[in-house]
This record gives sequence, structure tokens and C-alpha cells, in this order.
Amino acid sequence: MVANKKKTRPLTERQEQFAINMYTIGSDTFGNATESARKAGYSGNDNTLSQTGIKLVRNGRIKARKAELQAETAKQAEWTRQDAIDTLTKAKTLAIESGNVKDIVAVSRELSAISGHHNHVIQTKDVSAPAISEEERARLDLIARNYNKGIA
Repeated sequence: MVANKKKTRPLTERQEQFAINMYTIGSDTFGNATESARKAGYSGNDNTLSQTGIKLVRNGRIKARKAELQAETAKQAEWTRQDAIDTLTKAKTLAIESGNVKDIVAVSRELSAISGHHNHVIQTKDVSAPAISEEERARLDLIARNYNKGIA
């Protein structure tokens, strides 16, 4: 006996747009069901759009799309965090090379905070600097100088 599986229909274009408007961080209608419905192309007065938004938020297929959008956002945020860690690691290497204790401490604090380590014990060790271009060295030096201006 074969189980009767019901196929899930894909979201309509307006439902997809509603989900993107409603659940994408940075959207001008993020978290606002009424405005997300309006922007997605649904029509009516504010009361009608509010009711439409509520129905859409409760829709199981839109709930599933919300989870997908949140997973995508989390993945992008993790990449951005790792990119920041990589850049700060290079800046720390440059600070160590230059012997500027203030820069070493500043970059170490930032790395500690972004990495989730909140102790303020700084251990030093010999570090061989990775090969970087002069352009990248200048960019990282500028980042360190601008950072130090902010905490001086």
C-alpha cells in the first residue's frame, strides 16, 4: 500500500515577496506584516492589509520560508564574522611586527570580543608574519590607526 503524500505547492510570487519583505533583516518592512503585504503587491486599506499579513504569517509554507531565510541570514553573518576575524588577525600580526604595544592590545581585545573570549589576559609569543602585499599592509595599518584614534 502506497502512502498518500500531499505535495506542497510552492509559494506564489506575492507570498515569496511577502516572506522576503517580512523576514529579511535590513528590509524596510522587516517585522511589519501590514507593510510587507502592501509592498508584496497585496491591496486594500490598512485593516485589510493587516488581516492579510496575519494570515500570511500563520501560513505553514511561509513559516517554512521564514526558517530558510533565517538560516541564510545566519550563514551570511557567520561568514562576515569570520572575515572580520581574519582581518583582525592580519592587523595583529602587523602590530606585533611594528612592536606597537597599544595596537597589539587594541587588536587583541577586538579579536577576543569577536571570538567570544572575554578574558583580558594577553599572552605573547613569537609569531612569524604571513606574506602580505604592501597594499594590504597599508590598508591594515590605516585600520589600526583609525581604531586607535577612536580609543585614544
